[in-house]
Amino acid sequence: ATLSVGLFMAIGVGVAVGSKSAKAERADAAEEVYKHMVFNSTNNSKGVSSYSNTWTNTTDGFIWNLANWNNNNNGWSYIKAGNKNTAYVATIISSSVDKVVTKVDVDISAVTTANINSLKLYYGTDANPSTNETSITVGTGTKTVTIPSAKQAANMYYKLAVDCKAAANGSFTLTDFKLYADNTPSTTYTVSFDANGGGSSMSPVSDVSGSYTLPACGFTAPSGKAFAGWKAENAGDLIPAGDSYNVTADVKFYAQWANAYTVTYEAGPNGSGSYNHANQPAGNYSLLPFSSLSGISASSGYRIKNYTVGGVDKNPNDTITLSAATTVTVNFELIPEETTYVFATNYSTYASSWTTTYGTKTVNGKTDVGGDYDATIKFTRVNKQSSDVGSNEPYMCPNTASDEESLVFTLNETGKKIKDVTVTFRQRGSNAPTFKLFKGNSVAVGSALDTATIGTKNTLSTTNINDTSFSISGNANKSGNAGAALVSIYISVEAQSAYGKTDHITVTSFPNTVYHIGENYDPTGLAVTAYDGPDEGTANFKDVTADVTTRFGSLYVFDDDDVPTTNMWVEYEDEDHSHYYADDIVMHVYALAEYELVTSEPSDWSGNYLIVAANGDGDLCAMNGALYPLDIEGNHKGATEKSTGVIENGQELEFVISAVSGGYSIQGKNGKYIGWSSGSSNGLTASDTPLVNTFSISGSDVTIAGSGGRKLTFNNDGAGRFRYYTSGTVQLYKLKTSSKADEYAQTFLGAITCDASGEEEPSFTIKEGSTYWSWALLSEEYDTLTPAEKEQFRLGVASQTGDNIAQALAKYDYIVGKYNKGLGMTEKYPDFMLRNPDPINKSSVMPFGSETEANNTAIIVIVSISAISVLSIAVLLTLKKRKLR
Repeated sequence: ATLSVGLFMAIGVGVAVGSKSAKAERADAAEEVYKHMVFNSTNNSKGVSSYSNTWTNTTDGFIWNLANWNNNNNGWSYIKAGNKNTAYVATIISSSVDKVVTKVDVDISAVTTANINSLKLYYGTDANPSTNETSITVGTGTKTVTIPSAKQAANMYYKLAVDCKAAANGSFTLTDFKLYADNTPSTTYTVSFDANGGGSSMSPVSDVSGSYTLPACGFTAPSGKAFAGWKAENAGDLIPAGDSYNVTADVKFYAQWANAYTVTYEAGPNGSGSYNHANQPAGNYSLLPFSSLSGISASSGYRIKNYTVGGVDKNPNDTITLSAATTVTVNFELIPEETTYVFATNYSTYASSWTTTYGTKTVNGKTDVGGDYDATIKFTRVNKQSSDVGSNEPYMCPNTASDEESLVFTLNETGKKIKDVTVTFRQRGSNAPTFKLFKGNSVAVGSALDTATIGTKNTLSTTNINDTSFSISGNANKSGNAGAALVSIYISVEAQSAYGKTDHITVTSFPNTVYHIGENYDPTGLAVTAYDGPDEGTANFKDVTADVTTRFGSLYVFDDDDVPTTNMWVEYEDEDHSHYYADDIVMHVYALAEYELVTSEPSDWSGNYLIVAANGDGDLCAMNGALYPLDIEGNHKGATEKSTGVIENGQELEFVISAVSGGYSIQGKNGKYIGWSSGSSNGLTASDTPLVNTFSISGSDVTIAGSGGRKLTFNNDGAGRFRYYTSGTVQLYKLKTSSKADEYAQTFLGAITCDASGEEEPSFTIKEGSTYWSWALLSEEYDTLTPAEKEQFRLGVASQTGDNIAQALAKYDYIVGKYNKGLGMTEKYPDFMLRNPDPINKSSVMPFGSETEANNTAIIVIVSISAISVLSIAVLLTLKKRKLR
């Protein structure tokens, strides 16, 4: 695309010319910007798109000839000289100039310094100046060229020339070209002073013209008064000493006096001394800088923090109204122990083994990054930075439109805790991920302390984290990778005070919360903190993880009674034998189930499946649908065939395949739908909304194609991962339906008749004798199923055209969605299968085949029912804090 170079000119003559009656006014600088032209993407109204093009444009007295320059077609108006050792030139002709130009500013950025021999500005009165020249330092910034007085003239011409090295591109961005004119008037005036009731005298100043800085008062003040400023001709606004004014005629300045008061600065706690600022005039008073407070000192280890005036905190240079003698309290704070981890400092060393593959990395903040304190910095999803931001900073890259752990920072200094934190990011391209800052080492605990959407706000900050760790979650704000460069982490630390009496405990990091029947509880990752006060932001704390007991203990084996969820409590007994609890930590437990290898194409792929492939050693791996995020190395678990073509495994690995327009969606146990990440040759998107995939099979090899034709398969690199690649297949193992579950589904279908109009409640058929089925009896019958059989209903796919279980679930979801959620008849139609279907509107109807009455056969209503509501495995908890004595 061809870009354009545009011109913008702002003219500022601004010379004040006054008569004797207008004695003084604020002055402009004698040397002002006379004309300037701005080059940027907004004003690129004319194009220079090839190295040989010459463009001429006249705008407000300027003519520009740009020869052998190029805008580089990159979205900004670059002036670029190509790869020849030739002096390419841009001639800038200044015409109709009615003032003498004394200097020129050339504003430059984005210089390829290594490829340029020299950059020069030529000037003179001829149209192609070549006699007068000034070399401009090659580099970014404003380059000022002063025109010698002997060379100054009106109607000057200017020429920029760049000499490139042989066979090298030399380029820079010309952002502004400024001409400065001398405004100094030829007539001078006299400035005099009047004591206006004060004593002593001040001598007049002659030969003044234009800008003049008013002096400090040299008069003695009347008794009880203080100098407040000047007034020109004793009228108009009060003018502080030190202000500059434009003198255009003889003028007398009168001293102004006000009541005088003393401002006393008194040291508060952790400081000593005082300072009297005497004879200060009534009115506006600016609080002094700390450096002016002679006689006031801070206690050892402290520094001045701010002031307090009348109970209100103030800072130096803040203005107060002085109407009486005033006391200002000087406040002190501990001098922070602080350091900044700058991730570019040792990047080439600590990241030397990193690749552009997203994965988990851990570095030491002191020995690797170069901060002053030992710290462990764990990146959950990071890779080597790409060139569009720079190659010397880690690239933190969330992968979904939901929050996920991105970084955990842990201070390893004994007896120290983190006080203040500031994390700084750099935007990559137009990416706008959101990061959140949390107290402790888990983003699943507590509320975010700060939030930053990169591009709008590039820092996370908190002033009192009061912990030894903090964590950061990331959200790509879209399906697919979108991250930002991590620039630095600033922390201040302080000593932790002696721990007092325990007030409560809090779980500050969670263990594994997803299991299946037969697995042992794993306490890895559990962290429990005790606090000696109710406010966790200020209380002293200690890690009591090693001293707590839990409901499970390390040898607990999850069984049928724990499906689908069970709660765990944590107990801590202190030295006084007082007991403290944190409970309601939700454990998600899945039943074992059998899955059978798919070897032929079904009429409908809908159902519950394991997605399986063999690794490099020939072992079967099942993609882990419970992971969060999904697109990481090692996103699978081992799977073993218990018999030919049959795998027994926990249902937490399942994916639910459902029919959608154009193909099928694939939803994991984490609630996310998977598909190909558009714009990437390899990738996997985890979306909150269904993504379309198509299926085909050859033997037992199933091709799952996402958008763009990418195929889901397993890659053996590193820890291995399931992902969409240009080619590949997987195997699908479908959940086997038990005979007892099928029998229950048939019973459920026959027990209930739904009203065709949707306006009446369902009716029930006879169970036996004169006993009718009821919702409660169907719930009791459901409870006789095993946990594995119940899971086939709780997690199954609802479909009016599927097998018996699918049809039963369609009817169940309709009844619960309408009469439990839609109409609120909770007690009559509780969700005993724990499917949590979507609410259904009161007027919605769903005919169930033969149940439609004859007089309603014309009614054709399609009701959208959620195929399945997957229980999120994200930790949802409420920490209940209680204390027993």
